[in-house]
Amino acid sequence: MAGKVRWDTGCLLANLGLLGAAVWACHLGLGAHRLRTAATFLVLGTISSLYGELLFHFCKTRARRQKESRVARGVRLRPPLWIVAGGPIAILAASAPVAAMVSAVGSGQAGVGVLASVAALTATVGYFVLRHSCRSLAFEPGGLRLYLVETSFVIPWKSIASADVTGQAEWKLVEVALFETASALASVQPDTLRMRQRVALALYGGDGSPGRILLDQWAAGIDAPVLARAIKAEMAGAGIGGLN
Repeated sequence: MAGKVRWDTGCLLANLGLLGAAVWACHLGLGAHRLRTAATFLVLGTISSLYGELLFHFCKTRARRQKESRVARGVRLRPPLWIVAGGPIAILAASAPVAAMVSAVGSGQAGVGVLASVAALTATVGYFVLRHSCRSLAFEPGGLRLYLVETSFVIPWKSIASADVTGQAEWKLVEVALFETASALASVQPDTLRMRQRVALALYGGDGSPGRILLDQWAAGIDAPVLARAIKAEMAGAGIGGLN
């Protein structure tokens, strides 16, 4: 949206602005030791923010290229590590200014404590998200195979009611609505009660009734609108070739 500063850009400006202020204050001899520690956090935050900016532009380029490509069939598609790393790095970029200000008015240990707390919370949330979200998938003749940690399952094409893009401009989701979940639950591998319960939670329907599944932006490394289009093409019986 015109005139709106993106989150990554805002973090970059905050880190750079505070870093400039800290360097100037050190030059004037104001609390040099604490400000040097704060500046260290801000340098880390600036590097993280720059990564976020580059990631945004690389993802835009990747999305444009994928619009002209076709999704590979019969292979497991995974998100590249450089995209996966964007989430934790963005959190680091946002928390670095807070750690720097805490260091400036308190101590370096307090600043480290801020970053350690944020890292622990991020790791905890990330663990549960990883276990219950589908980050990789495969287009198979019989349906869409989705992978969770330690298990996979297939949603038959005939069981999919719709595949629509939802969410904000910079973070979209693909919402796949299902006529029924019984077929997907019957395809769980390995077929254990624990794995079926995990899949049922992901499908928002463990009794065979209609359900849905949400695929994150860049699930399997594919831009959300491209992924939704590919699923719709399979639903319509169209063949899809290979995506670089």
